[in-house]
Amino acid sequence: MKGFDGDEFCLVGPFFMQTAGFLNASGIFFAVVDLLPGLIVSLLLLANNGKVYSAEDLLHRVSVNAAGIPAATMIRSGAQVWTGQILPQKIEGIAVEEQLHDCITQLEQLLNGSGSSLSLAARLHVCAASGEHLRAVMEELPGHFPKGRCPAISYVVSRLPDGALVGLDVVASRESTSKLAVSRRPEVAILPEGQKIFIAGQAEPSQGLEEATAKTLESLSRTLKFLGRTDQDIVQLKAFVQPMSEADVVRQAVGKFYEEAEVPPLVLVEWDSNAEVPIEIELVAWGGPVETGRAVLEFVTPPDMTRSPVYSRVCRTQHPVTIFVGSLHGEQSTTDTDPVRNAEVEVASLFGKLENILQECGSDLRHMTKATYYVSSEPVSQSLNVQRRKWYDPERPPAASKAMVTSAGSSKPGMTLDMIAIPALPQ
Repeated sequence: MKGFDGDEFCLVGPFFMQTAGFLNASGIFFAVVDLLPGLIVSLLLLANNGKVYSAEDLLHRVSVNAAGIPAATMIRSGAQVWTGQILPQKIEGIAVEEQLHDCITQLEQLLNGSGSSLSLAARLHVCAASGEHLRAVMEELPGHFPKGRCPAISYVVSRLPDGALVGLDVVASRESTSKLAVSRRPEVAILPEGQKIFIAGQAEPSQGLEEATAKTLESLSRTLKFLGRTDQDIVQLKAFVQPMSEADVVRQAVGKFYEEAEVPPLVLVEWDSNAEVPIEIELVAWGGPVETGRAVLEFVTPPDMTRSPVYSRVCRTQHPVTIFVGSLHGEQSTTDTDPVRNAEVEVASLFGKLENILQECGSDLRHMTKATYYVSSEPVSQSLNVQRRKWYDPERPPAASKAMVTSAGSSKPGMTLDMIAIPALPQ
């Protein structure tokens, strides 16, 4: 199999263990986790008695529901394909079901051209223009994937660029690439096997959306430089934008900033923010080949930023397995009308569900690498701020972004999650 980069593929996988933390000579804190200096062995060989995975074996689905949608998926090894937001080519007067079919057709073409396929889609992120459109999309989606091959699905209700009713982006598995660089086009990027970098949302106050976008991209570029990487390593940008009617301003600013390199895949979600901070951008990037002696999981604070006990500025991992958890919702009381108490119950219930699913995947809250919180209720937002301190180890919370949105789902939840993790390792 060959992708758009024309590469041939193989399968490998590193493994490390132990726990530590340190301040480097510049006073920059690194929470260093799961490190056994000098040891690099194949996780695939250890866990599977020497078995080498076929392309179909690269992806494992966990806790599949009656509709065929898994609660989580695990990419076991190999490279990954990350796409930008796919929008329907025809919008005006076209029903959401037809727009979804158009998006899936484009997605299939992108994946096939990148050495992957719909069968290897691990995480599908859905933006729908309303709760009604989201319900219709969720009913239709399982039928668009081969039987038993649905990805984990995360979703949010958000206005979309150009008046579209639905937009999709995906992470898919594929066989390893021998290339030691990201292969990228504006709509899709191949993340080689090796280290993965997750940078939490950054935002720069400024006068207007164009300036804010440019300044935020400059800030993200500085963070990558601090990590020893460049803009060419980015595989996806996700921008939380206000208002979505100015999506073209963001697209043009991103195109201008990366004019000397290919524009990274871009996803846009509308959030409820103020004029001073109209945009926040998070990113995923390749961190380079696996390094002997480097921790499998690091939580990093760049020198110009402050540490937080509830989220990390940067999470870097070189574990070969990636866990994607689909959208979850907490339980809501049917009798208590107090919004604050209801929010506390909902957030606690949601984290309990997340913990259970991670356990099914052989992971836990201490091995999460990336979190996106879509919040549609101020009491839930405040409760999330408080409860993250209870659920997370303050030395190793995931890189995270929190976006206030119109709706966190098709019913009336106050929050949903989009999570990424690695398997828990022996301590």
